[in-house]
Amino acid sequence: MATSSNLFLSPVGLADFAILHEPRKWSESHHKSIYDAENGEYSTGLVIGNEEGKHFKTIVDGYVQKKLTETIEEAFADLKENKPKKVDKYKNAMDWQKAENVFTPYYPYTQIEDEDGEALDAWKFKFKRKAKTMYRDKASGEQKEYTFIPLFANKEGEPLGSDYFEENGLIGNDSEMRIRYKPYSWVNKKNEVGVKLDIYHIQLLNHIPYQVSGSQDKGPLFDPL
Repeated sequence: MATSSNLFLSPVGLADFAILHEPRKWSESHHKSIYDAENGEYSTGLVIGNEEGKHFKTIVDGYVQKKLTETIEEAFADLKENKPKKVDKYKNAMDWQKAENVFTPYYPYTQIEDEDGEALDAWKFKFKRKAKTMYRDKASGEQKEYTFIPLFANKEGEPLGSDYFEENGLIGNDSEMRIRYKPYSWVNKKNEVGVKLDIYHIQLLNHIPYQVSGSQDKGPLFDPL
């Protein structure tokens, strides 16, 4: 599997609700995600535990904290220049943030809990990427469309094509894999600051095929009379 200097590799984790074989989008009317080639995205949770999970959490926290600090300092500097009375009583940008809580950090993971609600040393990290994005061509200046499709490889690094998944089934929960990704930081109009972990490549180390849940595969409700 080819690598790139601006991409990063996650630790090995377990897939959770993987949508990696076609782009999908949540539909309120259907109450589920549906195929959407234009506006859908590929996504998966990746559960990573113990020391590797803690270490990767620290890395992701660093992405968010870097963007949060930059955003706070830029906003504070803008107020100091244009509306100084609003921030004159604060020593610096961090004092302003601490007092006013202007920006809220968003982290793309949740900590796993046991059946009793006790936190475990494991985190589910959310990776995703839109199927289609628009970009401006540097040479022509024109708006162009880019279509993304994830690339897969086995544990030896050899490519896995659609024929493999047609024969062996889609990626199901608890499949062991790691993801080559790129972090993208963002700020929205609600003053939330976070990072998105964009999927590029998936290395499948132990494939557990997707199966229809038991609630959908129990057969008839009644025996025939």
